[in-house]
Amino acid sequence: MHVHDGAVDGRFAELMVTLAESLGVRLTEARIRLYAHLLGDVTIDDLRVAFGRAARERTSGFFPTVGELRSFLGPTVDDGALIAWTALGRAAAEAGAYATIEFEDALAASALVDVFGSWAAFCATEDGPALALKRQEFLAAYRQARRVGLVGPRELPGLGEPMDQAAHTWQARVRVTGDVVITRAFYQLTEGNHVAPALSEVAGRPDPEAGEAIAQDDRESRQGARSRAGRRS
Repeated sequence: MHVHDGAVDGRFAELMVTLAESLGVRLTEARIRLYAHLLGDVTIDDLRVAFGRAARERTSGFFPTVGELRSFLGPTVDDGALIAWTALGRAAAEAGAYATIEFEDALAASALVDVFGSWAAFCATEDGPALALKRQEFLAAYRQARRVGLVGPRELPGLGEPMDQAAHTWQARVRVTGDVVITRAFYQLTEGNHVAPALSEVAGRPDPEAGEAIAQDDRESRQGARSRAGRRS
């Protein structure tokens, strides 16, 4: 906590006042006290990092909200862009263009759509000078999205659409940490040709009843994307 015996910790108050001065904002004692309570779970050392980043990266003359200050506790925008690029390359390698991609980082989704247009186009881009150029464009688009507050779609569709009686497709969740979680969903055509999910499972652990043939087919269908995207990082 940054409030002790009714008084705000002097170190916290100093951080607030210094940031306010850098932004040309006047603070009230009530606001300082409120922020001290709402940020009481964050150590003073971590707050120094967050307030320092806020002073360097904010361009408006408004004092950041508590939520914005908390966002500065995570990776820098450049670190976030690199983490996202690496994670997307891993998702392309492990899931491929037929997967539906779910994003936890909306900035990554915005940058991908801005530079590539679609998930399938990202997966189709061959390794080489063209991809290196696209990488720089992606990093710049990510920074721009953060700067102006752009938010991309939380989910991008792949090329796969269930068509057969036992069709199957993939879904990959790209986490803000750079981890990629992949699930496989099986579908069945119900009466009237409506598609209904039959089951979902972690990739690499095929249901015995589904058969090894399906798992092998999945691996082969993703082999091309893996060879291209494995070198994206």
